[in-house]
Parts: sequence; structure tokens; C-alpha cells
Amino acid sequence: MLSLRAVIGSSGGLGGRALVPNNDCGGRRRLGLKMPWLAVDKLFTFFILLSALHLSRSLRSIPRSGPINYREEEKKILDSILGPEVYDKRIRPSGLNGTDAATIIVVNLYIRSFAKIDDVKMEYSVQITFRQKWNDERLSYDHRLSHGDMRSKIKYLTMTDARKVWMPDTFFRNEKEGRFHNILVPNVYIRIFPNGDVLYSIRVSLTLACPMNLKLYPLDRQQCSLRVASYGWTTGDLQYIWKTLEPVQIVKDLHLPRFTLEKYISDYCNIKTNTGEYSCLTVDLTFKREFSYYLLTIYVPCCMLVIVSWVSFWLDPNAVPARVSLGVTTLLTMSTQTASINNSLPPVAYTKAIDVWTGVCVTFVFSALLEYALVNYASRSDAQRLAKKKHQKQWELDHCAFDPEHMEDLPPGSGPPPGMGGPPANNGGGSFAMVR
Repeated sequence: MLSLRAVIGSSGGLGGRALVPNNDCGGRRRLGLKMPWLAVDKLFTFFILLSALHLSRSLRSIPRSGPINYREEEKKILDSILGPEVYDKRIRPSGLNGTDAATIIVVNLYIRSFAKIDDVKMEYSVQITFRQKWNDERLSYDHRLSHGDMRSKIKYLTMTDARKVWMPDTFFRNEKEGRFHNILVPNVYIRIFPNGDVLYSIRVSLTLACPMNLKLYPLDRQQCSLRVASYGWTTGDLQYIWKTLEPVQIVKDLHLPRFTLEKYISDYCNIKTNTGEYSCLTVDLTFKREFSYYLLTIYVPCCMLVIVSWVSFWLDPNAVPARVSLGVTTLLTMSTQTASINNSLPPVAYTKAIDVWTGVCVTFVFSALLEYALVNYASRSDAQRLAKKKHQKQWELDHCAFDPEHMEDLPPGSGPPPGMGGPPANNGGGSFAMVR
């Protein structure tokens, strides 16, 4: 048999020395007395190993003494939450509290500028920053920010490639044309927050349809809309809602050509089609037309043309070239002005306020020209009538002076003058008086 120290040495005990066999009875008696110490040595060795393991784990959890590379940590987090084995971008996020309810998309707009508001094509161009925010629990990484000051340093993760995450199928319902901005880099980013919230922001330029009512032009107000909706997901799968605070933001120094943005209202416009009901958001923009531009370019010139046409009233009626050229010139100018105004507007089936104004101005100018024509005709008629009357009177005088049968009908003193074949004048009974 082996002695106790040999057993302890082979098991890693305190002795650590190898002993030779001992077969005597005295050795067996000593081995029986020291058997409890073997159990104590093994228990003590177990506690030492357990303490070393605990110390190793504690040292591993203690932050490293050197600086933390936060960019490296962000990369590790992105690799862990966007890995193909843990994330599938084809599947939409779950609803609130992980249910199968519809995914909620929170939307807000930032209007940067208006390029034009076209009355002929009935459209307007706008540049906006479009933002969408939703929650995707699969992208949550809050549990990875527990050590050190990671939570204060990494508030969100930023990406520029929207193809790596699930995106809502958003489109603008009344869009005619649109383009993204790629100078110098694509103007788009995605922020992933620790709780799984995803913020998508992009800058786009849009040309949107805007049906207009021009009956009061140019004293009108136009209401144009910007509508956002889902193309394929119905309300049971995806719903849009406006951001609670400032759903629509507008740049402070906004400038519009010939218009003023009077007010804007954010609202909902869900639509139903044959394929289901789709969530929709709308922004109704009310534009007031600036009257000063039209006052200087339309109303003042028209008034001046009408006044110039009235100058012919003070010209000599016999100055035919001056009055005719003045009237025709003002009429042609007024017609050109009316055609220019109509070319800047779409052909509509109703009468506009500007049509009434130009029609009245043309009527005044034409009336001035027509007045001269009537005056000229009346003056020539009067002159002809007076000339005819004078000629008739002279003719009567000439014929009555040589008619003996009607000599007695002539009034006293109305006979022909002396020396014209009539009776001699009465000289008062002088020496040359005729005696019967």
C-alpha cells in the first residue's frame, strides 16, 4: 500500500512528496488515522480553484485601463444586430409591445424652399427633408451598453445605406416628378437608437400637382396638398401618424415667387381601393397671391392705355390722322396686353376676374375710337346738310329774281338788286322819277 502522504502528493495536497510503499501493520494504523485529512485537502483545493475562476471572471468584467475605441464598438454592435442570421429586412417590424399589430410610422416634414408655383401646368415645386421613425425590436442593442460610459458615448448608430434595414414603402400620391440629392454624397441617413427606434431622413425635390380655381385671379387663394401614403401595405400592416410636436416645419426665411404662404394644416387622408384601405397623411398649404406684382404689370398699364385713348376727345375733330392713329394704337396695345395675360394662364371654361377687367378696358378703348367715328360722321353730316341748305337757298333766290309771275310774291325789298333786270329803284320822286 501507499502511505497517506503519497496519496496527498498525487492528488495535489499540502505534502506534495511521493512516499514508498509500506506494508507493515503500523503503517496501516497510521493511514487509518490520517484519512480525514485527505477529504480536507480535496475540499481546500476545490475552494482554491473556485476562487481562481471567480477572480478571472471579475477581472474580465473590469473595464480596461486603456481608452475604449467607440468606433470599433459601433462596428461590433452593427455586425451583431444586422447579421443575416439574426435580422431579415424582408419582414416588417412587429407592432407595439411585440404584437402583430400594424407598424407605426411617425412622420414629420421640413420644408426648405419653393422653386415655383405654375398656374399654367397647375403644379408647384418644393424641396423638403422627409423624416420617418419607427421601432424595430430586432435592432435593439441597449444591453450591450452596460459597461463603462458606452451609454453616454453611443447615443445612436448612423448608417447611410438604407438597403440594410427594413423600409416602409412610402410614396407621394400627387407627385409628378421627383429627384434625390447626391451632391456631394447622397443626402440620406439612418439612425438606430438603443431601444430599437429607427430614424430615416432624406432630402428630396418634388414637383406636385395642385388643381387651382382661378375665378378670382389675381385676387385668389390657392390650396395645394402634399400627400404621403403607403403603396402596398394596408392599414392592418402599416399606419402613418404625424409627429406630436411640430409635424410640419418651415424654414424661417422662406421666399415664394408671387405668393405668400398664409397657413398650413396637417391632416389624415386614408383611402380605400379595391385592394384594401391604405394609410395616408396630407399637408394642406394655403397660398395667397401677391397683388402688388399684378398691380404694376397689369392694372396700371391698362389704366394708362384707357387714359391715353381718352386724349383724343381733346383733339380737333378735323385732325383725322392723329385721332385715328391714337385710337387704333391704344386698341392694339390693349389687345396685346390681354393676349399676354391669357398666355400666362391655362385655358379654363369659366370667366376669371382678370377677364372682366381687361374686357372693360378694351371696351373703353374701343368706345373712344367708336366715339370719334360717330363724331366724324355727325360733323360731316351736319356740314353736308348746311351746305345743301345754303345751296338750296341760293338756288331759290336766283330763280325767283328772274320769274315775272312770281315777282309780286316776293316780299318788299327782296327783289333782285339794281342792275340785275328788275325794276329801277325808287329814288324818292326826284327828277329822274318814272312818271306814269
